[in-house]
Amino acid sequence: MICQSCDSPDLGLGISLGYLAPCNLFLTIGDTSSHVPTMPHDMYFCPRCGLAQLGHVPPQLETFPASYPYTSSTTRALRDNFRDLYEEHRKIAPLRTQDLVIDIGGNDGNLLSHWPRENVRLNVTPEDMGKRGAEHGITHHQAYWSAATARDVVNSYGVARLITATNVFSHVPDLHDFLEGVLEALSTGGIFAIEFQSLADLLRGAYFDNCYTEHARYNSLTSVRHQLADHNMQVIGARHIPTHGGSIRVYAQRRADVRPLKPLVGELNDRLDNPIWEDAVTIADFATFREKVVQHRRDMQRLIGDVRRMGMTIVGIGAPSRAATLIGYDGLDVDDVSCVLETKGSHKIGKYMPATRIPVVEESAELLKAADFALLLSHHIADELKPALRAKGFAGKFIRPLPTVGIG
Repeated sequence: MICQSCDSPDLGLGISLGYLAPCNLFLTIGDTSSHVPTMPHDMYFCPRCGLAQLGHVPPQLETFPASYPYTSSTTRALRDNFRDLYEEHRKIAPLRTQDLVIDIGGNDGNLLSHWPRENVRLNVTPEDMGKRGAEHGITHHQAYWSAATARDVVNSYGVARLITATNVFSHVPDLHDFLEGVLEALSTGGIFAIEFQSLADLLRGAYFDNCYTEHARYNSLTSVRHQLADHNMQVIGARHIPTHGGSIRVYAQRRADVRPLKPLVGELNDRLDNPIWEDAVTIADFATFREKVVQHRRDMQRLIGDVRRMGMTIVGIGAPSRAATLIGYDGLDVDDVSCVLETKGSHKIGKYMPATRIPVVEESAELLKAADFALLLSHHIADELKPALRAKGFAGKFIRPLPTVGIG
């Protein structure tokens, strides 16, 4: 195995979570299939460039099929974050009428919906979900991003003044082909804006549930700088954002186009050369991370056992991809968590959580009122979930799985 970024063969094992099911293997309730495929969930670290990566990366057709069920518009925190990205970019480099903006992996068009209709907005994503953007006047180009796809896009739509990739940049199997596609489709002077979960925050918060089959890589600002530099691009601005337990937003340009950014409120540019801001990670940091993860499982199993002995019920809240890793690693099933509640319209309703017999059902006031505990599987948006669940009648206690197991 070699580093996906710099090709170094000197990788260290950061953590092994064992063999777990693919995060979106939701079998229909009543399916009696006895064989559920699993795959290793091992994270390796490259000390040369600072990148962490999965040892086994499934094909994109498996991880992001056309029927991919996730919709980003249902999460308020993401809607607010995308609005913030739009407002921030508008201050840095406002688009002109008919300028093209491309969102790679734009899902249901959540991000692009913030740009006005006077811009040409193109969502390049393999999911059928991308068709939903049509109601906002967003064009859907259904494809996986690559250098070849970029050439097709340029032939059909021209080059873009802005290309965005939010929580997509770390997911693609071929990093270099992805970036070559960006260079192909980016206009002279154009900006490439990306967001990715922070490796340093992941380790500090013990967010091991971020280790699942969709995430090929785990980045820091340091590792991303290496990757962009290999393709003659340079970071021109970056800042920390709160999404997904801690992420980094980066603006980049071709080296030949680099120019100072307009002043912004916040942390852009003035922190780029601060070594603390770089959040550099070493292989030694993974030792503490592993200890926290093992302790998490002990604490979770102890808490679940106590609840069962008291004859009380637990429902899960939300079925994000990360929940498959948390439930699988903790060894939970329907005897522990009676069901997982999803909001109306979710494509996961009527299915089992991956590799379990825990049913995913539509959230209702009756189910919430009957539950003694609510396990926040979507713990990264706990501040959004708790008041909403209280308003719907939940009077029990919340179980917070991470960064430490607790009730509150």
